[in-house]
Amino acid sequence: MRKWLIAGGIGGVLVAALLLGSIVMPAFAHDTSTRHDATITPEQAKAAALKDNPDATVTEVELENENGVLVYDVEMSNGMDVEVDAGTGVVLHTGAEDEAAALAGEATITPEQAKAAALKANPDATVTEVELENENGVLVYDVEMSNGMDVEVDAGTGVVLHTGAEDED
Repeated sequence: MRKWLIAGGIGGVLVAALLLGSIVMPAFAHDTSTRHDATITPEQAKAAALKDNPDATVTEVELENENGVLVYDVEMSNGMDVEVDAGTGVVLHTGAEDEAAALAGEATITPEQAKAAALKANPDATVTEVELENENGVLVYDVEMSNGMDVEVDAGTGVVLHTGAEDED
């Protein structure tokens, strides 16, 4: 008799768990279907991207499949890349196409001005490369010189912050 009570109790718990699972699980289910057709036009995607980047122009629009979701990849003249949901027109992500493009919008001096500052500090050398970088939260132009020197120029002020041998970093 005791075995029947235990078995009945376990069976009851299992039935309750199954019923509860069938009620609760749909609430946690995710739509894993994919959209195969764009419901907005490339022009509508451009308009959505321009709302977030009013001072830029659109340079390219491509329809892409991102993890099963169709998106318009809208490239902007300011170096930003905007992903727009091709089904809803909602901007999903805005980010820099590459780090240099993102940083370029933050610099207040040009690469040419950074070159001039580096040449002033190294008058007997020529510039071999200029790269905009974020060095510990400070935006700098890293200017490599033909004499093996590496010059860091503050991208906001044009002041030479550091001059040293290239492998000194």
